[in-house]
Amino acid sequence: MASLRARMRGKSAEQISGLLAYEQATAKRPEVIRMFENRLAKLQAGE
Repeated sequence: MASLRARMRGKSAEQISGLLAYEQATAKRPEVIRMFENRLAKLQAGE
């Protein structure tokens, strides 16, 4: 989980949205989906 979180830091909101959509369509791991949603929210808030 930590390595995935670290790799997300360099991704754009568009890239995170794509990863989120893929995760929701395939593996559907709640903790990963929540992590993508949280990161997307931060990017959209300008953080």
